[in-house]
Amino acid sequence: MTRFSNLRYVSTDGRVAPVDPSHPDNPLTGNSATALALSDARDRAVAWEYDGVTHTLRPRYSWAALDPLADLLVLVVGSNDLAFPNNAMVINEDGSTNHQIHAPAFITASDSDGNSTRYLVERMSDVYIDDRQRLVIGLDFNHDWVARRSYNAAQQCWGEQLFIYRR
Repeated sequence: MTRFSNLRYVSTDGRVAPVDPSHPDNPLTGNSATALALSDARDRAVAWEYDGVTHTLRPRYSWAALDPLADLLVLVVGSNDLAFPNNAMVINEDGSTNHQIHAPAFITASDSDGNSTRYLVERMSDVYIDDRQRLVIGLDFNHDWVARRSYNAAQQCWGEQLFIYRR
């Protein structure tokens, strides 16, 4: 059981949606009216209860995911809160920062002929838990490309690159 009780997004007008990506109101994956209303990642809070206290973080931009294996909250935030490309952090249940996530320096992409090119990571764009319970972070590169890569919040290390796509 998680230590982050009632983990949710809260809009500036008070609308609430769970961070849980399987919920239809989740703004990253859902398509309900609430999900659409909260899909703008600017100026919304992430809130939860722990040990009888409500904790609220209100970065100027945020996507959140609860790592089910480490029971840690991962936030990808905008450049007003943390400078690109290292714009993500891991949060403990009491609201303190566990650590800042440092983006890998490069993404390696291969073309159809097998030629590889290295690109600088520009920023982290979002975060979610995939169907294999892996924490996955989007890494933007080359202006309109995204690489999805797993991250181990407990060990503070990057895992495999899962896929790359163009926005």
